[in-house]
Amino acid sequence: METIHLNPIYCPKQGMIGSWKYKLAVGAELIMDFGHDDKGIGAGSDQIAPLVGLALVPREGTVLIPLLQHFQDFNGEDLSTTALRLIGIEALPNNH
Repeated sequence: METIHLNPIYCPKQGMIGSWKYKLAVGAELIMDFGHDDKGIGAGSDQIAPLVGLALVPREGTVLIPLLQHFQDFNGEDLSTTALRLIGIEALPNNH
């Protein structure tokens, strides 16, 4: 194992934007590195990464999540990175 990631997320608001459903998501990710740098794995730092995102449902079975997340090291390394991601989820058809 190189790292463990814990992601508590809270959705304080939901509603409609036009015909799309949405949920606002806020949370944080805790990333604990197990220090296996000698094996060439791991990030080399423990990090906390607050995040905010908006889960959008344009049609049944499809979810788009634009997400802004800032990664900050808390064990002495000099790491500070902000990332913008887009996550897409498509449900598989249920043919039962």
